[in-house]
Amino acid sequence: MLGLKGQSSPELRELQQAFRRQALEMHPDRGGSAEAFRQLLEAYTFLRRSLRRGLQERKRLKEGREKWKKWEEEVEGGQELAQEGDIVYWRNAQGEPWQVALVLAVQVVYEPSSGPHGWIYLQSLIQTSDGTFDADEEAEMEQVEPVSLDGVNWAFASSEEVGEHAWRVSPPEYLPVANTLAVGVRSFVLQQYYTFEYDLGLWAFGAVQVIKDRRSGTLKTCKAVEKTRLMDVHGTGDRLRRLTEIQHPMLLPVTDILEDSSHFFIISPHAAGGDMGDWLDRLASDEEVIEEETCDLAESGGLLLLWV
Repeated sequence: MLGLKGQSSPELRELQQAFRRQALEMHPDRGGSAEAFRQLLEAYTFLRRSLRRGLQERKRLKEGREKWKKWEEEVEGGQELAQEGDIVYWRNAQGEPWQVALVLAVQVVYEPSSGPHGWIYLQSLIQTSDGTFDADEEAEMEQVEPVSLDGVNWAFASSEEVGEHAWRVSPPEYLPVANTLAVGVRSFVLQQYYTFEYDLGLWAFGAVQVIKDRRSGTLKTCKAVEKTRLMDVHGTGDRLRRLTEIQHPMLLPVTDILEDSSHFFIISPHAAGGDMGDWLDRLASDEEVIEEETCDLAESGGLLLLWV
């Protein structure tokens, strides 16, 4: 519609120029129809917001990488080290999910020539029904090196103690977003209704996992949306819930939207392809061109505003 077919990822200026060309031809004052011009405006608005959201996300990712690099340098230089009682995010290795833990003890020696050596001993924390984190009494003590062979695999959490052995916890802004929290296993909200089956990987907003409905035993796909990646958490929650109203022959329905303190969870029937998350991924991919039906469907579900 905008004359960009074959251009998988136009620049904002190219999009604006294409819109002006088409607007001159399709405007009702130039002989075009009001309906065609309305569809042109919708397509342009959707793509413009998507491009701007993409630019903002790339900027945020770049800033996050720079802050994480600085954090690693500070840890390697002995300037930062966890202490007993700290709440941290940690992972076994790069590429694995982040987990939340309480520091039990620290046995680390710093050598100027080679940096810090030793172990940080951890007690895993699990999220409860009210969104706070409490000690996982069934978990064994974990440990992480201050600097592992593949780099730094821990970071301070933003935390507030709200009761005896209870904390409100959120990740630092520089935590690498290419990795994600093991929310499918540790979210109390999900565990009330579903059991974890296996990980599928990541999508644009967080983790993707297969879960089983406790009541029916059927498999579902769960896509987590990390609230830290959203500009309007409250508004996005309302719009996500509207996804359950969308019915389309080419899409599997969204059957449920759950929420805890740090994530939204989009639940849909488990199938290979065709679900709402795949549709969202295709909109963001470099291989799709926006069409009229996509604009109308996205607007009906309020999805345009996810990128605002």
